Amino acid sequence: MNDRRKSMALRPGLRDLQHPNSRGQRLAALRLRLSCMIFLMLGITPTLFAESPGTVIALHGIAKSSQSMSFITEQLQRSGFEVLNLDYDSRGFTLEDLEQQLSRTISETVTEGTLIHFVGHSMGGLLARSLAQSLEHYRPGRIVQLGSPNGGSEVADRLKDNPLFKKFYGPAGQQLTTFDRAAKASPHRSKFDLGIIAGTRSLDPISSLIIPGPDDGKVAVSRTKVEGMTDHIEIKVSHPRLPHSGQVADQTLHFLLYGTFDRLGSTAQK
Repeated sequence: MNDRRKSMALRPGLRDLQHPNSRGQRLAALRLRLSCMIFLMLGITPTLFAESPGTVIALHGIAKSSQSMSFITEQLQRSGFEVLNLDYDSRGFTLEDLEQQLSRTISETVTEGTLIHFVGHSMGGLLARSLAQSLEHYRPGRIVQLGSPNGGSEVADRLKDNPLFKKFYGPAGQQLTTFDRAAKASPHRSKFDLGIIAGTRSLDPISSLIIPGPDDGKVAVSRTKVEGMTDHIEIKVSHPRLPHSGQVADQTLHFLLYGTFDRLGSTAQK
C-alpha cells in the first residue's frame, strides 16, 4: 500500500488545543489543561501528556474509501491521536481475506507494542472487531463502531440475489445479510472496549419499510448491538452521514478517551 493510500498524523502540542471547534474537543482540552495545572502545582513534571493517547486505525465502509473517514479522523488528530486511515478493496474480497490483508498492512506500519484503537464505519466496524482479536502484539485500546451491521441488514437480505448488487458489492456484500451474520454471531470477547453508535435517521424510506424498528436507512438499531459491548448510543444521523457528523465525532472521541459515551448534556437519544 503506497503512501497516497494511508495517512499517519503526528500528535499536536497543547498549542493546537487552544481553539478546539467541537464540544468533545473542548472538554478534552479543558481536562488536559486542568490535569497539567494540578501536576505543576504539585511540582511534578507532567511527562505523561507528552505521549500520544494512541494510534487510531480508521476503516471505511463497503464501496467507500479512506476519504469518507477524513472528517472524523481529522477531529481525532486535533485531539492528540495518531491516525492510520486505511484504504482497502472492500468489494473485491471476503471479510476473512480483507482481515488478513489489513492485518499485514497494520503490522508493517504500526510499531509493535503501540496502543491501538479502531474506528470503523459500517462494514469497517466488523473488520475492526475481527482485527482486535488477531493483532495480539499491540496494546489493546478501544473500538468504536459507526452503524456496523453486527446482526446483518435486512436490506442486504432483500438484495443479495440481485445481479447488480452482487456485482457492485462483491463477496463481502453477501456476508452482510442477517442470515450470514447470525451464523457467525459471537459475543465481543477481545480485550478492546467496544462502543457502538447507531444512527436513527433514514434518508431511504423504501429500505426503512423492510427494516424492523428504528434504523439509519441501512441497518436496524437492534442489529448494531452485540453481546459483550461496553456501551451503546443512538444519534439522529443517517447511515452514510455517520462519519461526517460532528456529534458522532465528539462521542467517538469521548469513548476513546474514557471508555463511555457522553450523555451529560448530550443531544443524543438516551
